[in-house]
Amino acid sequence: MRELINVKRLFGKRIIIGFVDDDFCAKSNEEIKAFCNRYEEYVGLPFFCASTPSSINKEKIGALISAGLVRLEMGIQTTSDKINKEIDNMPVLMEKAVEAIKFLEKYRYKVDLCFDFILDNPWEKEDTLIESLNFILTIKKLVSILLFSLTLCPGTILYERGTKESLLKMKCLKYMLKTI
Repeated sequence: MRELINVKRLFGKRIIIGFVDDDFCAKSNEEIKAFCNRYEEYVGLPFFCASTPSSINKEKIGALISAGLVRLEMGIQTTSDKINKEIDNMPVLMEKAVEAIKFLEKYRYKVDLCFDFILDNPWEKEDTLIESLNFILTIKKLVSILLFSLTLCPGTILYERGTKESLLKMKCLKYMLKTI
């Protein structure tokens, strides 16, 4: 909180604070409320954060909006439960994502809603990718859709798996062939 107060002192009200965390809303309702109360009292600047479909609820979104939330980014990644569980290690079922999107629709005029999807996961098959793209088309307007590439970073489980399965070599080879 001290750091945020210093940032406010340096920049005034000209900034938006970003909490870059895979799931800021994974905290309990009580922790979110306590943070929001302190943030609103001592900082009071607009902010954005990220969530997952399974961590957002009415109490949290109400407290966050009251404290100054202007943008909520929610990682959905894919409509495939299998990919979310086995590959991305995310226990988020598509059913929960649909439920969260419907729940958040009523806040889309108060908060910039942004939903994240990954389009080039090497373990995802074309049929589930098309399913995800079709799902994106059903989402009501006034939201942002961010499309990402899956990045296999050294030192991660997915990087190790990709290396063992020669996916990194294949991806590099495909890229080199495209550029020739």
